[in-house]
Amino acid sequence: MSDTFDYIDAPFDDAPEEQLPPEGMYPLFIRDIEKGVTKDSNRRKVTCYIDIEATDANGRPYQGVFHVLTFPSEDDWTEDSRKAKQMLLFIKRFCALFEIKLGGQTKFDPEALRGARGQGHVIQREYEGNVSPSLRLARLKE
Repeated sequence: MSDTFDYIDAPFDDAPEEQLPPEGMYPLFIRDIEKGVTKDSNRRKVTCYIDIEATDANGRPYQGVFHVLTFPSEDDWTEDSRKAKQMLLFIKRFCALFEIKLGGQTKFDPEALRGARGQGHVIQREYEGNVSPSLRLARLKE
C-alpha cells in the first residue's frame, strides 16, 4: 500500500453525529478492545470501546464511551508505589462495574473485557474542547 493518494472514497453521509447521553445509569456493553502501550511512559494500556445500550426519545443510539485502562510499569512501583496502586484500583473499579472477577489473581487477560456487560453511571466530560460521555467509576464495596 502506498503512503500517497489523490483521494479517498468513503461514505461520509453514513457517519452522523451521535447524541450525547444525559447523565445517568445505563446498560453498557464492551464492544471492542485494543491493546497497546502509552507513548509517554511505555505503560501497557487497554482501550475499551463501550456501547450505551439505550436510545434517545427518537430511537437514535447514544454516543459510546471510550475508556482507557493504564497498567503500572515497573518504574511506577520503584518510584512511587502509591501511584501504581491507584492505577490498579481504577482497573479494579472498572472490572467490578462489568462483573469481571479479579480476586486472588495477579495476571489479567484483557480479552475478558470484550463482550462484558454492566450497568454504569455515565457523565459528560470535556477534554480538549470536546464533550463526550465518560464513566464515573464507583468505589468498591468492602
